[in-house]
Amino acid sequence: MIGIVNENQINRSGQGQLKVLLIIVAFAAIHHGLTLRAYADVALWWDEAHTYWMVKDGFKTVAAKCASEVYPPLYFWILSGWTSQFGYEEWALRSPSVIFATLTIFPIYFAAKTAAGFRAAVIAALVAACVPLLNFYAVEARAYGLLIFLISTAMCFYIQYLAGPKRTRALVGFTISIGAALYSHHYVVFLLPALVMGALVFNSDKRCRLAIAILIAELIAFIPYTPWFLVALGSQSGTEWIALYWTGWTPVLAIMQSIEVFGFGGVYPRYLWHMGPSNRIPFIGIAITCAVIVNLLIDNHRNNGRKVLDPTPDFAMVLLSAILIPLFCAWAYSWLRSPIYLVGRYDVISLPAFILILSIGVERLIESRPRSCGYWLVGLIIGVGLWTSTSMIVHAKKANWRNFDRECAMEVNRIAQPNDLLVCIAMRRIVTEYYLDRIAPNKVELTSYPPKMNQHPGIYYDPSYLKSDSPALSDALIIKMEINKKLADGKQVFIAHWQYPGDAVPQVLYQVLVSSLKATPVGNAPEIALFRLTKSGSQENLSEIPSAP
Repeated sequence: MIGIVNENQINRSGQGQLKVLLIIVAFAAIHHGLTLRAYADVALWWDEAHTYWMVKDGFKTVAAKCASEVYPPLYFWILSGWTSQFGYEEWALRSPSVIFATLTIFPIYFAAKTAAGFRAAVIAALVAACVPLLNFYAVEARAYGLLIFLISTAMCFYIQYLAGPKRTRALVGFTISIGAALYSHHYVVFLLPALVMGALVFNSDKRCRLAIAILIAELIAFIPYTPWFLVALGSQSGTEWIALYWTGWTPVLAIMQSIEVFGFGGVYPRYLWHMGPSNRIPFIGIAITCAVIVNLLIDNHRNNGRKVLDPTPDFAMVLLSAILIPLFCAWAYSWLRSPIYLVGRYDVISLPAFILILSIGVERLIESRPRSCGYWLVGLIIGVGLWTSTSMIVHAKKANWRNFDRECAMEVNRIAQPNDLLVCIAMRRIVTEYYLDRIAPNKVELTSYPPKMNQHPGIYYDPSYLKSDSPALSDALIIKMEINKKLADGKQVFIAHWQYPGDAVPQVLYQVLVSSLKATPVGNAPEIALFRLTKSGSQENLSEIPSAP
């Protein structure tokens, strides 16, 4: 059985174990720090620039923006305080995630140590230090680094509570950490029933009492989160593009895609396109991961058959519940109410439990098989994990293609005069605005088409804007009036073009402008898709503006 090992199984002193842990933490900090350094010159992408927009106006505005954008506020409050001291450069926005990813090693280590002893704790800490998904979120200006840390902390207190003996302290820690996780991301809601179910399948004669206590702790944690939950429940924004995910790609495969990401063996999935290609050994992550977990469950089943009254705590089914039940809950919500996006979000929610069950499974292999086999497996997992995650550093050196919005901002700053107008089409605003604020704040006036991008720069989906009752045409006429007024005042007007194949939204605006304006490319790099608009008596067709890459 898997449980707390006795002193005969640990031949290291407490001080020696602490040194091992600190060495692994230092390794993780160096690993994440090198990745952050490699990404120092890589431009923010849309979601990171949206994070900047959430915090740029200071701490007091964060709650209102979070309510508008349907996000819990904790990460943005923390980042707002951080940026008030360190500024808004790329490294400043991304560095809190490095701190949280590094701190994640501690709760992962202590959770695994409680569940299966020192050796499993070392394996879990090493896996957490080099897992590609965590290494990526460690250098991204989004809430997921904080979220993984908080869920790992909650899992640590949760396992300590189930194992005892200091259950009151563990239960308080669990309540606080799961409450903070809820304040970081709405998807934590799907983890709550998994933890209650995990307590029910725990091999203890007090399982019902434990499950009730966990449920009460979750309800207490949920109370301050309730207003944000109600906001999320009443929001339907973004469901159109999520619906395409459900019809265009089978969500049933989410678990295998997640295992591929967790298990270090495959390419990064499509939702992490901005990471670039990873080093790959096809299917090795899925194969190793599934084999380790299946062997663990079979071994536990055999032991349960031989030792019905074995009092040793068994966390295999507890952790498996934390991996699978959130996925089932998300499926049910999507089918019964409205579709939600799983990949990326589900991965983060279940990553700590996955690391723990993988490390416990490897520990079981070392214990029950020839030790050389188990240690070779540990080396393979860590080696492939490092090889895969460090491909981010190589990719960062070749990532200039990501910077066309930054180049657009630099070009506008070079040629624009004060109070000139820049019209940003669709998603061109969010990153361009960030770099204009950095380079020349308030030099030019910004407006967007569709205009909703002015208030919600991170939300865009074209089909919903082209419905029969949509304001697309009237919005385009308003933009035309703004442009004509600027030109009449002797100001320059620029347009940052956006168009993906099949996106018809820009054409609505261009058809309104075509009768009186012409577009001239600006700059030497056509990929930045920046044009100057001037008066023209000709019928030049703005719909022929070339697409940005």
